[in-house]
Amino acid sequence: MFQLALILRHAGRSIAAGQEIRISYGPLSDGELLLTYGFVEGLEAPAVNPNNKAVLAESDVCDAAKVCLRSWRALGWHFPRHASDHDGQNEKASQDLHAFI
Repeated sequence: MFQLALILRHAGRSIAAGQEIRISYGPLSDGELLLTYGFVEGLEAPAVNPNNKAVLAESDVCDAAKVCLRSWRALGWHFPRHASDHDGQNEKASQDLHAFI
């Protein structure tokens, strides 16, 4: 059986005939718009949805960084164990990097 639903909205101001009316779906990402309303707007540049986001687990980011750094090392790109400066900051960073990978 077919059912018809009707939603009425009242404008908070006068609207002239032919005047553009806009609505907002709220601060939703493209994924949320697609899943909730079935559309995504502005896929062509330069339209970029400022509400797009990605939530990444820290462990996933660390694992990806390790893969990248190990690949660099396999290509012969070595990270120095000792820094050329004398303040110890680069040496500590280098040691931390080698411990990380």
